Amino acid sequence: MAKMFGRTLFTLGVPAGADQSSPAATATNPITGDQFKFCKFNGSGSQVKCSVAGERSIGILQDGRASGADVEIEMAGISPLVLGGTVTEGDLITADANAKGVTITGSVLACGGVWANARAMASGVSGDVIPVQVLQSPVFIPFLAESFFVSFTSLDNATIFTFTPGYAGKIVGLNLIVQVAATTGGKTASAAWSIAGTPTTGGVLALDTDGTTTDPDTIGKNIAASAITALNSFTAAQALTFVCANTTNLAEGSGTIRTVLAPT
Repeated sequence: MAKMFGRTLFTLGVPAGADQSSPAATATNPITGDQFKFCKFNGSGSQVKCSVAGERSIGILQDGRASGADVEIEMAGISPLVLGGTVTEGDLITADANAKGVTITGSVLACGGVWANARAMASGVSGDVIPVQVLQSPVFIPFLAESFFVSFTSLDNATIFTFTPGYAGKIVGLNLIVQVAATTGGKTASAAWSIAGTPTTGGVLALDTDGTTTDPDTIGKNIAASAITALNSFTAAQALTFVCANTTNLAEGSGTIRTVLAPT
């Protein structure tokens, strides 16, 4: 293993510090054809591509050779990165399940937070290759959950509640947990967050009482909003407003609105 500037030279599939000339040390799970994607140690000292959304990386692979070949991993500096979604210049970047770069969104909620492994130096969409600043020490970004009780009869084409988090961040997830079931059919409601009067793109919580997957007809049922994709960033001073629209007033029921925020 040799180091040049922010890059470290590894032999793929060979534990760091091992005799890298030994064919017996070659792993069976190589990084192959994954140039400019996030990679990690596999727990045994070998290097493999990232495979879990939001996980911590050791850097970005600079070429995509077969197992046993020497490769460079950019561990601190500027590197190209393949994107797995839409990214805006300045965004903190984490890995998706295919080792590609994605901005921090509700699609990576599994572990209560994500590892920010790089910062975008340009904007791009899925499949693009953009320059990023690799973070030598990745930063864990915790997700914070804010919960609000709501009576379904209050979902009536109006502002339901407003609050100011007091820190800068992004709205990354929204769901409803049913506490008291709605039983009267033919009722609908649609609600979402607005930031300083501007609705988020996506993040619409749609309810109906017609027996579909979004029917709040069962205690404990978890109903997720649509994916939040843009216009979800807020400053420390901005108010978040939960607004309901397109409502045929629900006749009964209640639940907990759970909103997931990622501080930035």
